[in-house]
Amino acid sequence: MRFTHVFLEGLLASSHDAAKKHLQEISEWPTRRSAQSEWTLWAHYTFAAAIRGIYRLEDTAKMSLRVSTTTKHKDFWGSAKDAGIVGDHTTQQQGVDFCLMGPTGNRYKYLTGESECDPGKSVSISLSEKGYIWDWSKLLGFDSEHRLLFAVVSGTNRRLDLRKNMESYFQQTFSGGISKPEGIGGYILARNHANREDSYCFVVRQGQISFKKISRAPLL
Repeated sequence: MRFTHVFLEGLLASSHDAAKKHLQEISEWPTRRSAQSEWTLWAHYTFAAAIRGIYRLEDTAKMSLRVSTTTKHKDFWGSAKDAGIVGDHTTQQQGVDFCLMGPTGNRYKYLTGESECDPGKSVSISLSEKGYIWDWSKLLGFDSEHRLLFAVVSGTNRRLDLRKNMESYFQQTFSGGISKPEGIGGYILARNHANREDSYCFVVRQGQISFKKISRAPLL
């Protein structure tokens, strides 16, 4: 499937509503006062929405999922397994935060994801700082059908720097091209609700990252 800005915005909106309902929030959510674990829950709902939006249930019911638990809904992925969305689930990671792969004996990777919900992480292009670009590099290093980044970032200038450094790293590392670029996408979300209109989704087109402001930002 080819990621588009419209498709990614739809995933984000539906997962936002589901996470907000689970937390029983009745006002604007999340805000700068929201715990990191709440943003992480939203990321997990987004990965789950991506599974349903990309693949057929009869196919994913045979797949294996590797993802950590989320403290705001500890049985989130166990419930997904019980509902037949995936064949099996374990918290043993495969080098990234989220990995949907074939069953035992077939480790083909279908959907991988990274979520970084600590809004103060480094936006530097240096991998040694273990910031957002470190997560970006790990995600790009996986040859999976689809790759999804969920990043919560504080500061307007920091979000600008991150977009620039994501593009720079991508161009420097994959100047000769990357496999399955049409399945690469994700989000850069403003932590502060007052700055929610400075949130972006992105896809890869013609060897470049295409960032677009999220038109449904008032939902955030």
